[in-house]
Amino acid sequence: MNTRKLSAREEASLSQVKKEGLCYALLFITETGLRKSILDATQPIRTLLSTAKIHDFHLQGKGPKGKVQIPSLLILAGNSVELKTSLYRPGAKNGDPRIWFLGF
Repeated sequence: MNTRKLSAREEASLSQVKKEGLCYALLFITETGLRKSILDATQPIRTLLSTAKIHDFHLQGKGPKGKVQIPSLLILAGNSVELKTSLYRPGAKNGDPRIWFLGF
């Protein structure tokens, strides 16, 4: 799993999330992921979605017919933008869960 030390700004944002009592998972977006617009749905992301009863990748079918889209909200520098988030398991290989944010 991709992790790194958080910046002071990121620590402050995370502190606010914790203060509000919100459930969260950190997703570290690599340059490749940003370029391809598709990311691995890491275990913390999968656990958050499952625990919050939003989505369970274990129950999701593989391939294009199994793709699910959910509404999401991107909060950046105090502004929010509504997005759609796609949750997908490719038919090839093990069908490792993927996530991407349309319009991000």
